[in-house]
Amino acid sequence: MTRRYFVVALGLMFFHGGYGQAAEKPAMTPIDLLEVPLLRGRELSPDGTELAYVLAEADWEANKRVSHIWRVSTNGGDAVQITHGAKGESSPRFSPDGRWLAFITQRGDDEVDQIYRLPTNGGEAERLTDHQTSVSNIAWSPAGKTLYFLAEDAKTEEEKRRDELADDVFAYDENWRQRHLWAFSIADRTEGRVTEGDFALRSYAYPKVLGSP
Repeated sequence: MTRRYFVVALGLMFFHGGYGQAAEKPAMTPIDLLEVPLLRGRELSPDGTELAYVLAEADWEANKRVSHIWRVSTNGGDAVQITHGAKGESSPRFSPDGRWLAFITQRGDDEVDQIYRLPTNGGEAERLTDHQTSVSNIAWSPAGKTLYFLAEDAKTEEEKRRDELADDVFAYDENWRQRHLWAFSIADRTEGRVTEGDFALRSYAYPKVLGSP
């Protein structure tokens, strides 16, 4: 099944004969607004021939919006949905050679968001990372051999012990954990910490000084 969603806009409409006609139209309700699809996460392929994007639509059974990744040719034509996970997907990222599309999702036994990749010429998605905490802000290195991501620090042993004891009482902001940059090697399927310390990263640019491929 194919669908085309490019622009979703809400606005006021003015008519040449006064406000009578506009007043007759029923106002949008909160339910109507929830039914409006949302577009986000646009990603252009390296050769500029395709656009991947995230379309979020209301799922009333799940009681939330669920996002999936779609793909469309920049030359026109119908868009095609390429992911169908129950928990949705986000953050599509084409590899530099255009052969892969990395994205973030939870599937199977995943307890937190992980990085998956899908062949752009068709096939099944495979999980890459097995991080302890949810990943975000993914980016390929220029050579396509490394994927970078941000993730919060894992819980300490004391926090894990507290969870086991169902002790959910803590001082304000005591459970805050810093977020740092990590690198995942495609070749050997290993990950390593890039930054650490008493600070948190909100975003980053490709760290060329590291010399990572």
